[in-house]
Amino acid sequence: MPYSPRNIRIACDHEGLTHFGGVYFFHEFLRVLQLRNFLATHLAYPRRNKRYPLSQMILALVYPIVLGLDRLETASFLRSNGTFQYLTGLPGFPDPQTLRRFLLHAPDSFWKQVHRVNDRLLQTFIHLPSRRSRLIFDLDSTVVTVFGKQEDAAVGYNPRYRGKRSYDPLLCVEANSSYLWDAELRPGNAGTWDSSVEVLDTCFSNVPSDIRELRVRADAGLSDGRRVRDHRFPVDRTGQGRGRPSGRAAGPELAEVSQ
Repeated sequence: MPYSPRNIRIACDHEGLTHFGGVYFFHEFLRVLQLRNFLATHLAYPRRNKRYPLSQMILALVYPIVLGLDRLETASFLRSNGTFQYLTGLPGFPDPQTLRRFLLHAPDSFWKQVHRVNDRLLQTFIHLPSRRSRLIFDLDSTVVTVFGKQEDAAVGYNPRYRGKRSYDPLLCVEANSSYLWDAELRPGNAGTWDSSVEVLDTCFSNVPSDIRELRVRADAGLSDGRRVRDHRFPVDRTGQGRGRPSGRAAGPELAEVSQ
C-alpha cells in the first residue's frame, strides 16, 4: 500500500471546497494511531481476490460512514476522486459490488475478530486522555426507516413515517466519551426491552478491569427493567441501587438510573 503524502499545504478558502475536505484530518488521525498496521496484524480473512488489502477494505467501509454517505452506491464517486485517494494514500477505491461481496462472504470468525478489535480499541481509548474509574452507559433505541423489503425489517412504532417498515436498533453509549459500546439490530416491532440483557452482558464483559463503578441509564420507555434487575443487579423502587454483575467474582459496583 503506498505511503500517504507528506508535503501538503492546507487551505480552507477555496471556492470549490466541499464538506468532504475534512477527510484529510481524519486520515491523519488514523495515521497517528497506525490503524492500518493494527488492522493488518489483528484481522485475518482469506480471500481469492486480494487486489485490495484487508485493512484497505475496512477503511473503504469506514470512510463513507465518516463522510455521511449512507449507502455503498453513494460512495462509488470516491472511485473517480483522485484527490481523495491521494490524500488518504489509497491506490484505488473498491466498487460497491466488491464491498458488498466482502460483507456477504465474510465468515462468522471474521466478525468475531472485528468485535475483539473494537473491544480492544474501546478499552484503550476509554482511559484517554486520563484514566477513569467510572463509566456511565446510556441505553436507548432509535427508529431507522427503510423503503424496501430489507431483511428483518418490520412495521412498528415510527412517528415520522407511520406504517413504514423499519428497524429499532438498541444502542449502548458511554455518556462521557460518546463511545458506542455495543448495539443490537432489531426489527421495527421489537419490544422495548428485547435484547437489552444481551446488550448489557456484552457491555459489562468489555469493561476494563480497573473500572470500579458502572451506571446504567435508560429513559422512560425502558423504565420497566424487571429482566435486567433479576439478571444483573438489584434495584429499589426508585430505580437506583447497587450490586455486582452475576458471573463476576470481583468487579465494578453497579447502579441503575431511570430518567
